[in-house]
Amino acid sequence: MSKSVEPVYSRIGVLFHIHAYALSKALANVVGSGQAVLAKPYADSFVKLCEAAGFKLGSVSEFAETLKEMQAVEDLKVKRLEDGTIEVGVEGCTFAPIVHKALNMKGYTGDICPLALMTMIAIAKENGWKPGENLFRYIRFAGKLSYFTENGATTIFRRGEA
Repeated sequence: MSKSVEPVYSRIGVLFHIHAYALSKALANVVGSGQAVLAKPYADSFVKLCEAAGFKLGSVSEFAETLKEMQAVEDLKVKRLEDGTIEVGVEGCTFAPIVHKALNMKGYTGDICPLALMTMIAIAKENGWKPGENLFRYIRFAGKLSYFTENGATTIFRRGEA
């Protein structure tokens, strides 16, 4: 990608990240934790669109590398903990300085980091989930959603039964 095009792409990325947060905030304000019911249809569409665009979602490590290559994050860490939970850490998010500051995203806010939600889908896919199946058989939200920092977020998920 040429240097003259890069700022355009980064601004497009920021705009769509803002869109994702604005939609998530609106859903949280209207339906509260009930917004979780949207995870499966979101995941179905997300996978189809990623595949059409050529993004790799076959494994968490492929997805993490894609995010790093796009310079969306400095690092994406996934830790599988002994208690059956999965910790997703988004570090050095390109969008966080704008979005987190503007929306006062500090600590637990009742929101989910869009990149953590995308990673949730990659984890499910890595464990055999396919669009059309029940996403929560593979992975589910664990209590509080994302814990936001100045430059990223940590989100805990639980393994499903599958």
